[in-house]
Amino acid sequence: MPENNVAYPLIFTFGESVGAPRFLAGVSGSGRALMVHEGDGSWWLYGVEPGGIAGSGNSPQEAHLKFVEALKGVLLDIAADMPSFQAFEEQVQKFFKESDRKEEARWREALEAIRSGALRPEAPFSGLPRQSAESGRYVVLQEIEPKVLPPVESRNAFALPTAA
Repeated sequence: MPENNVAYPLIFTFGESVGAPRFLAGVSGSGRALMVHEGDGSWWLYGVEPGGIAGSGNSPQEAHLKFVEALKGVLLDIAADMPSFQAFEEQVQKFFKESDRKEEARWREALEAIRSGALRPEAPFSGLPRQSAESGRYVVLQEIEPKVLPPVESRNAFALPTAA
């Protein structure tokens, strides 16, 4: 098991559907986060870019799940207050450009620890694919046009089979 206070710099990708009263949107992108095994034994996944979100759990997987829930929660909160898809897109782009400077510094320290060999990732991190730390972060939004479904006739009835 990893020692406490060990930190792993991560690059994450995501894709979510976000529904609001006035629009439906697909949101996908890539960001940076820092997974930390804290001194109390808990795992925390802190948003670097976008900043301001976090998730915790008893395992890295649980912290990841809570982080994704927090991210989707922010997207839903933004969507609920927006009068249009365009306004939603503008606010989400702004949110994803916000960086947490403290976590950014910790992310860079953890990156250097991996690059120098001072930190050798253990499972489950050792099994993750590798990606350039300099690869760009992004968020892409697409408005989803609702499909109009044909009306379905309600047919709730019973019958007995005929006797032969």
